[in-house]
Amino acid sequence: EQHRQHAQQLVQARHDVMALGANTDSRNNLDQGWPKELAQQRQGARIENGLNTVWKEAGHVSAIRHTMQERGIQLPELPTELRKRSAEAASAPTEATKHQDPRDAFRAQENRDRSGSPPTASPISAAHQRQFNMVRDALAPGLSARGHSPEDIDRISAAAVGHAQQHAHRGDIQAVHLSKDGQRVAVLQERPPVGEYNTNHGLSQSKDQHLEQAHAAAVTQTREQHQEQAQTHHERAVPAHAMS
Repeated sequence: EQHRQHAQQLVQARHDVMALGANTDSRNNLDQGWPKELAQQRQGARIENGLNTVWKEAGHVSAIRHTMQERGIQLPELPTELRKRSAEAASAPTEATKHQDPRDAFRAQENRDRSGSPPTASPISAAHQRQFNMVRDALAPGLSARGHSPEDIDRISAAAVGHAQQHAHRGDIQAVHLSKDGQRVAVLQERPPVGEYNTNHGLSQSKDQHLEQAHAAAVTQTREQHQEQAQTHHERAVPAHAMS
């Protein structure tokens, strides 16, 4: 059900972004009364927001398919639109992408096979690698004493990195603690409150999946911050008559 839901949302998000991209002069409709430069900036922000949605939904579909594959579950068929896009991306000449608009290149890169095949590991930032190493060193003795394998320990430790990234406003991880029954992990960041997650949550995905999701969250958060800053700058720059 989740696969069906996110696949449909991905199809709709792609359709919306393509429609926005086809709108070559948004002053004729979406940005009436705005100066050309500001209209272009507003349109660019809408496209970037749409691409973020595409990227996030593609990540959800990809993660679900990867988990199903790991568990030996037959993969559901993708919607026709996604199969077509995957095939087109695979057969498109790479030379043609060299002079693409950055937004088009981003769209093509994020769409390419993410929803049709298991994801490859995302780049791990130095900060995430450092956090993972610190968490693993702290949790390994307790988890090992409770019979967890090295792979289990990696999974549970990587989950702490993803948990901290989801709550990035609390700052970097300062310490982690395993509960006495070995069922929960407490995550202390620079600012309260203390976060918690169940070890079964860590075991539900591979180390790479947890770190990939942490990476995806970090990228999305950075983009959203930039969009907010750009929107604030645009609003301050709008002439009074344009707001009337």
